[in-house]
Amino acid sequence: MNTEKNSNKSKKALRIGSVVCRFYHPAVGSGDFVRRFIRPIYGEAIAIRLDNGREWVAPSWEFTSVY
Repeated sequence: MNTEKNSNKSKKALRIGSVVCRFYHPAVGSGDFVRRFIRPIYGEAIAIRLDNGREWVAPSWEFTSVY
């Protein structure tokens, strides 16, 4: 019986047409856009997936859009 939970669901990057939206953050570099949400302290935040698979979340004003 398989009791393992699938809590690590893969999130896909946002695509507009066939283009993946990418953002750059000066601390970690660029990554694919995952989601945008509101955090109580920071306000609007963005989550990106880096090329090494890790996810980085920071206030949206810290990011630069990369096309």
